[in-house]
Amino acid sequence: MEAPVAFAPLSKRLAALLFDGVFMAFYFALTVMAINGLALDSSKLESVLIIGVCLSIEPLLVAYTGASLGQHLMKLRVRKVADNRRLNLFQAYWRSAIKILFGLPSLLTVLSSRRYQAIHDMLASSIVVLSAEGISKASYLLHERTDQTALYDYPPAWRRIAMMFVYIVLLFICMALATYLVFSDACLDANRCSIWEQVFNFLLSAGFWIALFVMINYCWKARMPGCRRRLRE
Repeated sequence: MEAPVAFAPLSKRLAALLFDGVFMAFYFALTVMAINGLALDSSKLESVLIIGVCLSIEPLLVAYTGASLGQHLMKLRVRKVADNRRLNLFQAYWRSAIKILFGLPSLLTVLSSRRYQAIHDMLASSIVVLSAEGISKASYLLHERTDQTALYDYPPAWRRIAMMFVYIVLLFICMALATYLVFSDACLDANRCSIWEQVFNFLLSAGFWIALFVMINYCWKARMPGCRRRLRE
């Protein structure tokens, strides 16, 4: 990048995501109402208007305007890592597809990555930065984090992300096993859970999100088995 940039904090990215969700909900509701009002009896047309357009709105906006609707409201812009320019259409669709695949956990790496990138940013070679107006109104600015790459040899990004998948699968297996061993049939089938089962369910859910954050964070920092960094000699 030729000029210094101010990266988007996680709070603004979450707010932008919330606004985008609201916009999508409005679009979905209006489209369904329009289809019903016009008495259009076509499942293919519904699929195109609802699913196809919903999946295309964000990448089209990112490619041609530099940000989604929510990101525009939060004064954010999506840029290429290489030259700080807008993503092309293919990159925007690729980024959006990965974002949908990973969901909210993709944003966890914003807390630890050098350029405050989510997983979908890393794989699409993109960054999310404050716009010029956003910089002028910000109370603080986030610049590139310093790292320890001079001291360590890091495994490639694809390997760290692959290990994230492995650990996430193992986490789900552990969750399923714990659920099977602890909860009664009445709790699982009819939602008639004892007070202790409710407490354990809360602890299990909290533990899941904590473990998910730790695994994603430490995998990206190359501190988990299978993708550990090595001290240079």
